[in-house]
Amino acid sequence: MKEKMKVWRGNTPKSVFFVLLAIAGLAVGAAAQKSIFAVQKTPSPNAHGNSFNAVAAISATDAWAVGYQNDNNLNDSRTLIQHWNGTTWATVKSPNPGSTPTCTNGNTGNFLNAVAAVATNDVWAVGFSFTCTSLLKPMALHWDGTRWNAVKTPKLNTNDNAALNGLFALASNNIYAVGYQPATNGAVETLIEHWDGSAWTVVSSPNANSTGNVLFSVSGTSSSDVWAVGDQVAPGVEVRTMALHFDGTNWAVVSTPNPVGGSDLDQNVLTSVVAVAPDDVTAVGFTLADFTELTMAQLGWK
Repeated sequence: MKEKMKVWRGNTPKSVFFVLLAIAGLAVGAAAQKSIFAVQKTPSPNAHGNSFNAVAAISATDAWAVGYQNDNNLNDSRTLIQHWNGTTWATVKSPNPGSTPTCTNGNTGNFLNAVAAVATNDVWAVGFSFTCTSLLKPMALHWDGTRWNAVKTPKLNTNDNAALNGLFALASNNIYAVGYQPATNGAVETLIEHWDGSAWTVVSSPNANSTGNVLFSVSGTSSSDVWAVGDQVAPGVEVRTMALHFDGTNWAVVSTPNPVGGSDLDQNVLTSVVAVAPDDVTAVGFTLADFTELTMAQLGWK
């Protein structure tokens, strides 16, 4: 099976310039129309800072937003989860595994990066936490319809400096979380964890290089068609895009374009992916070259 990714960057090729000029006239008219979006009032429980990183919805009257509330950068950050009931957003009490009673100096953190909703009584959120005596550890929280609970995640190579960045649910017993973990030699490796309805387990996943591999997002269409994207870092070369695909049996690295390069300061990063069909997958992120950051989209097909 041959798989490819086609790239689209934020800059405009000359070949489509005149087409865009024609579209621009329509865009001006559209801009004059009333926006379909409206700012909604959301609680801000922390006077020092509040941030959402992800949102998921089951229906028009059942949605969740997750992130963190902040006191001093990430130090002393606490999980932030809010629920939409169709009328108002409300903060819902959530656990903070990193804020242990033995840590009294404020050097703790609890940070949610992603959320996925299976049902009204089955919602997951993932991220990382750290205590005053440890570095980053993966964190998973679950909503059972009544309360949010911390759920144990597997022990890793060193169980320090690891995090979960993305989350995707196919069913209540088929959920993937992706991020990164440390290797025993100090390198950074991909991290994919799977929930089977009873426990989280680490799934064997490949790496694009032997130095630095990070996954930011995951999506799929079935149990035999799941994608994860991120980036790879190696000394002396540009940061490069990375994509992995699961065919139901194994995860494999899939070739992806890197529009910029030539300097170790250049970056090609994929931050999010959505799979609509096995032959219709879109990943987005950014490129950075000559201190100019541009949007980037890549279309995948088989």
